[in-house]
Amino acid sequence: MNSRSKDFYDVYILSKLKKDDIDFSQLKIACERTFSYRETELDFNKIIELLERFKSDSIQQQQWQNYSKKYSYTKDILFTDILNEIISLLIALNSNHNA
Repeated sequence: MNSRSKDFYDVYILSKLKKDDIDFSQLKIACERTFSYRETELDFNKIIELLERFKSDSIQQQQWQNYSKKYSYTKDILFTDILNEIISLLIALNSNHNA
């Protein structure tokens, strides 16, 4: 199993089903602490740019297709839909309020 595809799906489905329940202030603090602990820069714009590039990345697309073939619950979900949902979540997180 490709964990990145699973991670993308997990964030996607949580956002789709529970976005109204997300405390964006707490989530942003958790992200900041995690990135700080890992000594990594948290730059939402760079993350969004990377996700935008993934939309046309054949390797990422293939990884999603491989994952999707294994798990029927992902059957009708396009990789671009997943990326768009995650980008939407990151924009809301960066602006620190519910979308």
